[in-house]
Amino acid sequence: MMLGSRRLLPVLLYATCALGPAALMHDERSLRDQVVSALTRLAFAVLLAQFLLAGRIRPVTVTFGLDTVMRLHRRAAYVAVPILLLHPFLYENVPDPHGVAEGSGIAASVLLAGLFAAALTRRSLPLRHETWRLMHGTAALAVAGVGTLHAIEAPADAHPALMWVWLGFASVAAATMLHVYLLRPLARRGRPWRVVAVRPDTQGVWAVTIEAVGHSGLRFEAGQFVWLILDRGPFSLREHAFSIASAPSHPTRLTILIAGEGDFTNTIGTLRPGARAWLDGPYGGMMPLSRKARGFVLIAQGAGVAPILSILREAEARGDRRPMLVIVGARREEGLIARAELAALRRTLDLTIAEVLAEPPRGWTGVTGKLDATVLTRFCREPQTSWVHVIYGRPAMLAAARAALAQGGVPARRILAEAVGYE
Repeated sequence: MMLGSRRLLPVLLYATCALGPAALMHDERSLRDQVVSALTRLAFAVLLAQFLLAGRIRPVTVTFGLDTVMRLHRRAAYVAVPILLLHPFLYENVPDPHGVAEGSGIAASVLLAGLFAAALTRRSLPLRHETWRLMHGTAALAVAGVGTLHAIEAPADAHPALMWVWLGFASVAAATMLHVYLLRPLARRGRPWRVVAVRPDTQGVWAVTIEAVGHSGLRFEAGQFVWLILDRGPFSLREHAFSIASAPSHPTRLTILIAGEGDFTNTIGTLRPGARAWLDGPYGGMMPLSRKARGFVLIAQGAGVAPILSILREAEARGDRRPMLVIVGARREEGLIARAELAALRRTLDLTIAEVLAEPPRGWTGVTGKLDATVLTRFCREPQTSWVHVIYGRPAMLAAARAALAQGGVPARRILAEAVGYE
């Protein structure tokens, strides 16, 4: 599929930054050693570019979607890190670094190996999200700094421009960290929010309503999400991504659905009105209502219902009469989120709702199964195959739903998907 001009420029910029250092060859070593050197420079450039990918730079995340950016962040690390750790053993004529070059190389390798191992075992580590985030960011910055020192000191006959390239890359990495941990919280501090209501929706799911304090609120599009800090200061690292369930037409009062699935979200029920709140956003680039579509098929599981509610509520506010089919899945009936709100929207929208349960109760009249090919292909018939299909859910669910829709004849250009829940 061809890249649009909006996406092509950042892709070319990323490729240029990654390939540029590898192209600065200025030695007479063997072909093998030159290839190893070029690959190592490429890998280190990619590693330094990870700061931009993980820094939630809004033009990038809106253009590509945060789940795509974070997927690239992870996959790039899987390629770059092994090259960097193994490159000393790949040379035909092994370089003989000494002094600063040797010490910085050993330190960078140890730090990088520890950082990579911790990332691979993240789910099993007994760490809170904010502790992990601080450790990961600090270690990554240390790897960048020590690695840059090694990249400058180690080559005996490097290209004269290479030192400035590495210093530029390292400066961008440091600036990204400064933006994430200082400048962004400072901007957030000037736009406070407060909690005005916390109510249970279904078992383990809470609807939290916040309102702007002394400012104009948040301008966003239906289907987008924010990073939210609750009952902490603006510099807190206890920050989590949640989709907005309210309509953009009410920018000073937002409703967010939060499922209790972790050490932080399980405490939402104890939150009281008046608690402080801080936002970073909006994020998410799908914004389906702005597309020229005959109709929409909106598919969600779990907390993915929240952005669908936002889309439907904004469609109601605009008087949008395009037909919409909402397919929501859950394991059991008590896991179906916002059923009353969805049912109420049927009175003002051209809306059809299909509920899918994996373990239905006796007497269930809805659809039985999972949001996979067996179920979703039932809805892949005209005119729905010509509508825009929007999917919200966990990555595994997104992949299964994409494959099912493609199997049912829905063109890839009419399928939009975005993961819910990030760290």
